Amino acid sequence: MKTTHDPVIRAGAPQPISTAATAQGTLLFVAGQVPMRAGKPNGEDITTQTHAVIDMIRNILVRHGCSLSDIVKTTIWLTDARDYPAFNSAYAAHFCTDAPARSTVISQLIAPVKIEMEAIAVLPNSP
Repeated sequence: MKTTHDPVIRAGAPQPISTAATAQGTLLFVAGQVPMRAGKPNGEDITTQTHAVIDMIRNILVRHGCSLSDIVKTTIWLTDARDYPAFNSAYAAHFCTDAPARSTVISQLIAPVKIEMEAIAVLPNSP
């Protein structure tokens, strides 16, 4: 079974020791994404950051011929439980029907943001 890696490329920033995504067999594993732009949080509130991180994941999926509807599992880390209602509303705007399985955890993050999200998607033309 072939494994394909999608490297993270950040101009002028240290390169991480992982890839943005790894395709293995019929699955695409998208590494945890945080809403950062030019070294700063992309937005101050959880709603803006949620939309930003989902857009980042969408862009990774597109490079592999996938869309948000191909996601079967997400894991979300929030830094503040009080953000959960606003996060959930923003998330629901992208996953209106047939939402993927999801785990949501409250945790401290390394980046100075309110959310991190990873996803697992089924690659196109998979059985």
